[in-house]
Order: sequence, then structure tokens, then C-alpha cells
Amino acid sequence: MQRQIPISELSKEQLQILYDRMEQELEHLRSSLRTLHTAVSRLQRSLQCLDSLSHKEKGSLVMVPLTSSLYVPGSLADTKTVLVDIGTGYYVKSSIDKAEDYLKRRLKTVKTEVEKLQQLVSTKQEQYEYVSVALREKLIQTTG
Repeated sequence: MQRQIPISELSKEQLQILYDRMEQELEHLRSSLRTLHTAVSRLQRSLQCLDSLSHKEKGSLVMVPLTSSLYVPGSLADTKTVLVDIGTGYYVKSSIDKAEDYLKRRLKTVKTEVEKLQQLVSTKQEQYEYVSVALREKLIQTTG
């Protein structure tokens, strides 16, 4: 069983340690949130590409990405199936409909995680600000 200690009973040094730890934790949570937002953007872009592909015919000219900034001209050999990145370097051949369903499910899951993480960041931010005020007050008491 952990005993809770009122923040007012902590020394200046203890408050500084708590403040620093909370700052690191907040930065880690914000970084995770940015990563999830990037994942949402990529999934949405993938869904847009699938939609675009579903309107193309075999042999249509397209620009094929080799890297994030290098594209080369190519033509579509197959407009009925795609390779879907399922993570850790694995790809699965899938119909466009199944790929779209998979991406929508992933997008829903990631958006749910974003919401949870945003709530956690908000709560941690409030706690961080409370500790920040307590630390400033303690510093004023010791210098004044």
C-alpha cells in the first residue's frame, strides 16, 4: 500500500525531482501522440490511394514512390489486388475491398488510442502545472 504525501510537505529538492520526472513523462506522452497522429495521417492517405486505385484501369500510368520524395513512372499491372503493410515489414496481398476494410479498422483503433492518450496528456499537464506552482512557491519561500 502506497502512502500519499501532500505536495506541500515535499522539500524543494523533492519537488524539483518530481517536476523533472513529470516533464520527461509529458514529453514522452506528447511524442507518442505525435506518432499516433502521423499514423492516422498515413492510414487516411492509404485509404485515399485505394479509392483512387479503384477508379483506374489495368495499364493506367501512375507515379510509383521509391522513397518519400522520389517517384518514377509506371503502369498498373493489377487493379484488383494490393499489398497491405500489416506491420514489422510484413505485407499481405489483398483485394481492394478487404484492404479498405482493414485500413478503416486500423484507423478506428488508432483514433481511439489518440483520444485516450489526449485525455492522459491533459490530466498529466494539469498535474504538472500544479507541481510547477508548488515548486515556485517553495522557491519563493526559501529565497524570501
